[in-house]
Amino acid sequence: AVLPQHEVITLRFLGDHPERYSRLRLWGSVGFILAVVGVGHLYEVSDIGWFPWVSLALLGFIFLSSLAIPSYREETKRGPRGKLLATARQKPVVIFLAAGILLQIAHGAYYSFFSIYLEAMGYSRTVIGILWSIGVIAEIIVFIVMHNLLIGFGVRLILIASLALAALRWLLIGSVADIL
Repeated sequence: AVLPQHEVITLRFLGDHPERYSRLRLWGSVGFILAVVGVGHLYEVSDIGWFPWVSLALLGFIFLSSLAIPSYREETKRGPRGKLLATARQKPVVIFLAAGILLQIAHGAYYSFFSIYLEAMGYSRTVIGILWSIGVIAEIIVFIVMHNLLIGFGVRLILIASLALAALRWLLIGSVADIL
């Protein structure tokens, strides 16, 4: 996946101001909203044969824009051998990685099949795009206030709350998807 590398580059670029990340990242969410609503509507009014070509052009643009990112070399310090494995075996790290893996597995099915499910339920492609946008609007709101949330609650509590809210989302989707 490209996103983690992109985030590392962005955070490195922000240097001593990592709190600005969420304000910068929210523009990706705005772009996603425009894309899903626009593409949803285009799918309704035209054949999707154009989609691979537009995707290829966008990937080309991403590649060209990546060439403008300045090189960065950092001296790496070697720690004691085996430190990575010792860290990876710590209970908090194991719990964090397990939660992250389970969350990614759950989202994999959601990202792959939710639009197909909604279309089978009779939703128009435009409405499906709008429904995707609702979640992203919530994400934008969180990005706007994230710096204050981190100061007020800390990373650990925010991660726990995020996992609980994700579980609640799956319950709600399972309960109301057919009555929206």
